[in-house]
Amino acid sequence: MYEYLEQTRSAALDSNKDLWMFIQSTGQDGEMIVPNEDQLRYQIYPALAYGLKGYMYFTYNTVPYRGFHDALILPDGTRNDTYEWAKQINGEVLKLGPTLLSLKSQAVYHTGNEVFRIRLRCRQTSCGR
Repeated sequence: MYEYLEQTRSAALDSNKDLWMFIQSTGQDGEMIVPNEDQLRYQIYPALAYGLKGYMYFTYNTVPYRGFHDALILPDGTRNDTYEWAKQINGEVLKLGPTLLSLKSQAVYHTGNEVFRIRLRCRQTSCGR
């Protein structure tokens, strides 16, 4: 996850574009689990630390395609539990928005060896730059 965030952060900074991303909020048979509240939060908050300016949910509505299931809005139009979690997290992020939108990512720091190895590999390969 952090390697991807570093790559997209670098690309956004290099091209002078805002960083946006999709938050996985649906399940897909044999491919993706339906995230719980902590997993939704974990997708959003580290991305904010990497300079994220906006996000969208993949998917908002449950699509009748290739085993997708249990998105924010279920096939019958009712709200899934993930809808309420996303609503709560969105409210938290909205409060941070005025500050975060005015900032420009200068650097991201981690502690621990695994993340260090990822960042070192990114530096060695230019992370897509």
